[in-house]
Amino acid sequence: HKEADNAPGARGRGTGRGGAILPPLTHSDVTRMAANRLAIMESTTRLNPFLSTSNANLPSAKLALIDTYAQQSMIHPPTPRLVSYNSKYPQTAGIAIILATGQNASPFLSKAVQAFWKKWLGRSSRYKKSVVVFDATDLNSSNLSQESWNAAFDRLSSTLAKSGDTLEHVIAFDSAKAFSMKDTGKSDVDIHSAMFHKKSPLLELLSGPKNERSPDIVDNLLASCNGMDKVKRAIALDAMVSWESKHKQSFSHVVVMRPDLIYAAFLKENFNLFVPPETSLLNHVAHTVGDLVAVLPRNFAASYCSSLGLYRLERSVDDETSADYLAAYKSATHSMDDGVAITCWPIHQLLYDGLFFIGGGFEFTDFRQNSENGGFLGDVYPMTSTIVVYNKSNNNDKKKKKMDDVCVEREEERMEIKQELDMDVAKC
Repeated sequence: HKEADNAPGARGRGTGRGGAILPPLTHSDVTRMAANRLAIMESTTRLNPFLSTSNANLPSAKLALIDTYAQQSMIHPPTPRLVSYNSKYPQTAGIAIILATGQNASPFLSKAVQAFWKKWLGRSSRYKKSVVVFDATDLNSSNLSQESWNAAFDRLSSTLAKSGDTLEHVIAFDSAKAFSMKDTGKSDVDIHSAMFHKKSPLLELLSGPKNERSPDIVDNLLASCNGMDKVKRAIALDAMVSWESKHKQSFSHVVVMRPDLIYAAFLKENFNLFVPPETSLLNHVAHTVGDLVAVLPRNFAASYCSSLGLYRLERSVDDETSADYLAAYKSATHSMDDGVAITCWPIHQLLYDGLFFIGGGFEFTDFRQNSENGGFLGDVYPMTSTIVVYNKSNNNDKKKKKMDDVCVEREEERMEIKQELDMDVAKC
């Protein structure tokens, strides 16, 4: 288990005024984002020709066509953002997993979630793919010890070692340091800023218009839209880029997920990430489910993990006109806004940057049914549930807490775990 190196690596400033992580929105930005959304969501007219490929048993042939479509259909911004976070080395490092949450992480230690990870990562042995986990989990919020957390990764690593594969665990968010800072009265902004590498442009997520750290801004960012999770994703991304710089190799794909999830789609044969990059099904397409899990081509990661940038604009942090343009964007794209600041969801950042995605749970009212059931790409990738695992009790005593005292919300989730993992989990 390693803490992320503090070497800054190759870095550059973001685009826009004063190097802001996201420039103020313009009318052309809104037009581009709406057009990109239509290119993705108008499946009946745009994607059906690809889905009608003759051999239904060869999803790779279908997705190769969708790969081409994804590259040709999306409109990119005039100036790319955060290019210093893109791949600079041969993509030979395998798969990176960004594990991030500011919420209860203890279900990760349960037998059910550990069984899912062992089965999922065990598939890497077939193709000799290494896995590196960049861990930005705040253990203090879950009242977990670093020792018990590390032990869980040791067990996963032993599973891969039996097949000659490796699992590296990089601690990107130092929970002990965070706890000691909080104990001395430091604010959330100071704690999260301390976890970024020096000179990182992602620090601007926690900065004011003049790059001054402002508690008011951070309180708005961290308290809304699972902001703690999103900042920790950016911290893990920073650690990943530093790792690549140190090892002079890049990852082919990045998985972003919370530690309290079981995502059975990862266990399906036609959703195998552990294949050689040249035959990967996801080279130009991101697979996302709501705000819970994503599989990203390497160079999509910076966009996905900096999604708080759009929420900065909604709060008029950088420009007074941005909030007006975001309102126009939400109206034009039929984005749900039922008390949730939907524009800080990562898919909207992907639309801003012209990056193609598929999946479900997008919360567009006019495409809601299609996106939730995954109908427009359901025969290419399985659209199984993203299962959140909960603790049945709220016992915060480390000695008394039973890590296997977990449950799931719906009966169909319980049955899916039984089918995929042959384990019985209670219904909450």
